[in-house]
Amino acid sequence: MLRIVAFVLGLFLTLAGVMGIGVYAAGVIDIIINRPPDRSWLFWGIPIATIGTTALLGGVGLLILWRHLGKTESQSDSAS
Repeated sequence: MLRIVAFVLGLFLTLAGVMGIGVYAAGVIDIIINRPPDRSWLFWGIPIATIGTTALLGGVGLLILWRHLGKTESQSDSAS
């Protein structure tokens, strides 16, 4: 059960993190290309990028845990 929860939550957090970082990057690219007078997104978008980075790192950590738990289960099954 822990393995399933780690996989689902890890996948969700990884996708949410990539999306958050992507939203910030798209905003920055838009500012670089269009050069609008209001460039406040560079500052106000940082929390979105930070949350995205945190979610991405947490998701990858959970996916690593999921993989580790799978290896542990297969080793204990083969030892039986």
